[in-house]
Amino acid sequence: MSRQVLAAAAFMCAAATAAESQIRGEYTAAPLADQIILSNVAECPTGPLEIAIYLSGSAGELIVSGDAEAKLSLGSKVKVNDTNGNPVDVTVVEDALFLTVTNFAPGHGIELNVPLDSELDDGELQSVKSAGALITGAEAVVSAPGDAYWVGLFGTDGQATVETPACLS
Repeated sequence: MSRQVLAAAAFMCAAATAAESQIRGEYTAAPLADQIILSNVAECPTGPLEIAIYLSGSAGELIVSGDAEAKLSLGSKVKVNDTNGNPVDVTVVEDALFLTVTNFAPGHGIELNVPLDSELDDGELQSVKSAGALITGAEAVVSAPGDAYWVGLFGTDGQATVETPACLS
């Protein structure tokens, strides 16, 4: 999978059904750990798929904090569960998060609490924060087995939606 215009929500589906699939990414800044929630807002399950969130294209020039908790330390691979109890592998690098999802049920989500820092100086950072645009421009790329993928960019509302032409079953 090739890396695109950095940071936040996309996916790929190769399926026989005609239903449209959507994954939504939602970002909330917080003092100790920022929160990224990925949700399957489609009417069908998707998976297996990979979701990559590239932070380097964000207006806030976000990176994963060096103070990240041990379970999400740089270069580590950990398992979290989605809200349906299915395991999700998460790999963290300085400017990206990579998730491997086996079965993503409709209406369910994956919640990540990740401490993020900015590479902007204090003045620039305050300007971007006051505009509410820290994650703006970050990219999410979702891909399934094969080479197809879809990309969604985070907007000033902290959300990105990625639509695919079909559900992955």
